[in-house]
Amino acid sequence: MEEGNKDNNELQEYEKKHISFLRENAAECCLFLKKDESFPLSSPGKVLLIGSGARETVKGGTGSGDVESRFFTTCEKGLEESGFEIVSKDWLDNFPKFKKSKKESFNNYIKETAENLKAPAAFYSMGFCQPEAEYDLPLNYEADLAIYILSRNSGEGHDRQLIKGDIYLTDSEIRDILYLNEKYNKFLLVLNVPGVVDLSPVIKVKNILILSLLGVVTGNILADIIIGKANPSGKLTTTWASTKDYRYIEELNINDTRYLEGLYVGYRYFDSFNVKPFFNFGFGLSYTNFEIKKKTLSNSNDEIVLEVEVANIGKYPGKEVVQAYVSPSQNNKDKPYQSLVAFKKTPLLKPNESCNVKLNFRMEDLARYDEEEAQYILDKGNYLIRVGNSSNKTGLYGYIYLNENILYIN
Repeated sequence: MEEGNKDNNELQEYEKKHISFLRENAAECCLFLKKDESFPLSSPGKVLLIGSGARETVKGGTGSGDVESRFFTTCEKGLEESGFEIVSKDWLDNFPKFKKSKKESFNNYIKETAENLKAPAAFYSMGFCQPEAEYDLPLNYEADLAIYILSRNSGEGHDRQLIKGDIYLTDSEIRDILYLNEKYNKFLLVLNVPGVVDLSPVIKVKNILILSLLGVVTGNILADIIIGKANPSGKLTTTWASTKDYRYIEELNINDTRYLEGLYVGYRYFDSFNVKPFFNFGFGLSYTNFEIKKKTLSNSNDEIVLEVEVANIGKYPGKEVVQAYVSPSQNNKDKPYQSLVAFKKTPLLKPNESCNVKLNFRMEDLARYDEEEAQYILDKGNYLIRVGNSSNKTGLYGYIYLNENILYIN
């Protein structure tokens, strides 16, 4: 889609209202995986901007994950509108030809695969995204900072693939990301992605931002974060690890995917089997830091209520997400190490400002289903409550002790 309005009509009031809401809140969906003190910048400057998503930014997934819009601000456009001078325009002009050169072979692959499966090519191709191509372009630029926008896309119809240009980075991406990270004191790797990519080859990069797919204001939000007009306050809803560390269960029937992991999906697997990922579930850095202190813990009619004090101990205004996890009584039963039971984001806190946050959950929600008994059982024993800001960064808050099993009738 081209930048700018798709027609000459002025935006309607409801559109302006929605866009204003996005500009004010979309940064709360972003987060830093890694950061040093290079950002935010005090002012815009000359930027070396490259990467698959710099000009062809992804604003939403494929199929129902995307919508037609009257305008769309790419990362390139968003930075320019904020006063940045992009010195790598010729790189951005030349990059698309590499992907275009692979398009015919990609289309042929789709047709041949669909034919072998005796499926209509149009139906089979739904949600199938062309992997990023290898490229070779010079980087002989001088700038105040460098930004690499790494993009991926996906949607319903097909799983993402363990290949270069999708979950794996291409050799070209790895080469240029590592080069810029070494050359520039101020370098930011931006992930314009719908899900996990394997960052193993570039994990030493100093600053990594998950921008995600933010709709029509994606480029604006990136610029706002870089110059400090917005402070990202999102948290990971997935665990980011090397692909070799995920639990794989072979499933050969592409038309009937069965989830064989049982209870051990996502962070429950990593936490229960002590597998250390790059970035845990619930993790996310911002421009500031917080301190969480225990206040109260109470029980009222099966509802557990805990209150904490959250203080901004950093230099910038920001928001924190308080998370409560419970480790259930084990009793030799098949149970995860811990489960998320409640979470809540604070209001915007200025430096040295604090607030109280209440979290609540019901013990009934911790009951396990017993197939032999055909009912839900809350086993007797200790239930440890942990509170923090990610699944691996919590402190023991308290415990609930049950002296007998509790049965829940459906």
